[in-house]
Amino acid sequence: MIEDIRREIRRALAKAVQTAFQISKEEEDIPVEIQTNPKFGEFSSSICFELARATGKSQKEVADALLLKFEKPEIVEKVEILEARGMHYLDFFLDFPVFGTSVIKDVLSSKDNYGKSDRYKGEKLLLEHSSINPTGPINVGRVRNSLIGDALARLSKAVGWGVETHFYVDDMGRQVATIAWGIENKVAENYSLSFDERGEPKLEKAEGPPKNELVSRYQKYAEKTDFKVFFTYVPTTKLIEEQGLDAEIDELAERCEEGDKESIEKLKKVVDDVLTGQKETLERLGINFDSFDLESDFVLDGSAQKAISDLKKLPQSLTLDSGAHAVDLSEFGLARRGGGTVFQRPNGTSVYIVRDTAYHRWKLGQADRNVIVLGEDHKVEFKELKTLLKLLGDLKSDELLEVAHYAFVGVEGRSLSTRKGVIVSVDELMDEGIEKAEEEVRKRNEELDDEKVAEIARQVAIGAIKYHMLKVQAMKPFTFSWDEALDFEGDAAPYVQYAHARACSILRKGGIPEDGPIPERIVFTNESEKNLTRLISHFPSIVLTVAETRRPHMLPEYAYRLATLFTEFYHSSPVLTAESEDIKNSRIAMVKATKQTLRNCLALLGIESPERM
Repeated sequence: MIEDIRREIRRALAKAVQTAFQISKEEEDIPVEIQTNPKFGEFSSSICFELARATGKSQKEVADALLLKFEKPEIVEKVEILEARGMHYLDFFLDFPVFGTSVIKDVLSSKDNYGKSDRYKGEKLLLEHSSINPTGPINVGRVRNSLIGDALARLSKAVGWGVETHFYVDDMGRQVATIAWGIENKVAENYSLSFDERGEPKLEKAEGPPKNELVSRYQKYAEKTDFKVFFTYVPTTKLIEEQGLDAEIDELAERCEEGDKESIEKLKKVVDDVLTGQKETLERLGINFDSFDLESDFVLDGSAQKAISDLKKLPQSLTLDSGAHAVDLSEFGLARRGGGTVFQRPNGTSVYIVRDTAYHRWKLGQADRNVIVLGEDHKVEFKELKTLLKLLGDLKSDELLEVAHYAFVGVEGRSLSTRKGVIVSVDELMDEGIEKAEEEVRKRNEELDDEKVAEIARQVAIGAIKYHMLKVQAMKPFTFSWDEALDFEGDAAPYVQYAHARACSILRKGGIPEDGPIPERIVFTNESEKNLTRLISHFPSIVLTVAETRRPHMLPEYAYRLATLFTEFYHSSPVLTAESEDIKNSRIAMVKATKQTLRNCLALLGIESPERM
C-alpha cells in the first residue's frame, strides 16, 4: 500500500522533472522518503538539492518549478515546500480519510501476510548461523548468533527469498578431539573435579565413585546430553594441561584431518551427543535448521584436499621456513606474522581455514546469495576467507557472500568462564525467566489456571530474551538484565505483548468476531488515531528495509513505537463506548489492524503474541 503510493509520487515527480528541466530520471532514482513526523506530511523528497546542482538554479527555484509542473496523484491532498538548514524539501500530504481507510483495509484483508512482499521471489538465500562449538550447552554469550540468524531468516522469507538455514558442525576441531580422548580414557570416571576459592579447577584421582562439582552445580540439566559432554570437557582439559598430553590430542586430530574414518567416528559420537542437547534448546526457542553440515564431510569427499591444491597454485602462495604452506595476503591489508595465512602444516595436515574454504566453495554453488552470522572475534578470519575465495575465483562479487557480525552478551551479576566451569546456559536463562514471568502473570491474572499461567509465562519469558537481545544493534556489546527484559512498562517484549493482549481484550469484551465486516469508510476523529494508522502503514516498508540491511534491531524499535501509540490511542479514543456507531466500528477496525500488525511484527522476531496477560 505505502510502497504503491511512494511509486505514484516518484512517477509524478519524474514527469515533473522532465517537463520543468528536460532531465530524464528513472523513477527509482527519485528520492522519496516516508515521513516520520506527521507535521510534515506522509512523504518527503530532497530532489531539489540534486537538481539545483545539476541546473545551477537555487533550491527554491527548483522547488517552485517542480510544484508548477507536478501532477498530483489522486491520493495526494497537497504538496508544500519546507526549508530547513539551507535545504528545500517537498512534503506530500495525503488525503487521510482515503489513505487511512486503505491502510486499515489492507491490514485486515492481508492478515498474517501484512508486511510481506515478493520483492525477492525466485531467488535463493543460504543463511548460516549458530554453528556453535560442540563442547557443551549453548551459553548466553553465543545465543545472540542464533537469535539474529533466526530473525534474518524469517525476515528474508517475508520479502520473498527462498531461504535455507544451515548449521556448520565443527566435528573435527581440537576441542572435540579433547572430549573424545577424555571419553575414551574415562577421565570423568577416574577423576574427581572440584574448584578452589579462586574458581580454578582441581583434579584428584578418584578413590571410589568420582565426584564432579559441575554435576552438582548444574544438577537440573545433568541428564541433557550436551551437559554430560561439558562435564567431561572441563576435567579432560585440566588433565591434559597438568600432564602435558597435548601430543595425544594433536595425534587424534591429525588422524581425523587425514581422513581416518575410525577417528572421525569417535569425534562424531561426541558431536551427536552435543547436537542432540543443543537442538532441544534451540527448539525451545522456536529455532530449526534445514541442514546440519559436517566439517568432516569436506575432508572425506576430497574438497579440503582440492582447496589445498588450488591454494598452492595462487601467486600469493609460499612455503614458510617451518615447511608450512601459507598465502601472503598483505597486499589486501591482511598481513600475518610469520609471512602469511597458514593453510597447511609442515606435517601435511590442513588447518581450519582450508575446511572453511571448501565449505564456502560448496555453499556458493547452492544459492544466489549467502549470508553468515559470526561473532566479532571472527572479523579477520572472515576477511581472509573472503579474500581467498576471490583469489580462487569462486566469489565473483562481494554481495554474494555477506556477513552479519555481532558482539557478545554478558549476564548481570555473573562472571563467566568455561575453563572454570562457570556458564549461564540458555536452558538456565529460559527456566529462570519462566519462573519470574509466572509471578508477574499470576499477579495480573488471578483467575487463570496453572496450565494457562505456565503457557503465558513461557511465551513472555522466551519473548523477553529474544527481544532484549535483538533490540540492541548487533555490534554493540551489552549485559543481559532480567529487570530490563521483563519490563511490562518499557521497551521490552512484555510491554509489546501486553499491547497485543489488550487489543484482544477489547475485542473479546465487545464480542467482536475476528472476521467481522470491514467498514467501507474509516472515520478519523483525532490525531492519536491518525498517528497509529500512519505507523501501521509503515510496517511493510520497515520489513523490507530490515531484511535488506540485515539490521534486525530496527524491528523491536518499530514494535515498541507501535505499542506506545496504541496505548495513547486506547487512553484517548474509547472504542466500545464511542459516541457513534460509525466511530465505534472505525476504532474496532483500528484495534484489529494494530493487533494484526503487532502479531506479524513479533512473529518476524520469533516471538509469540499471547491473547491474555
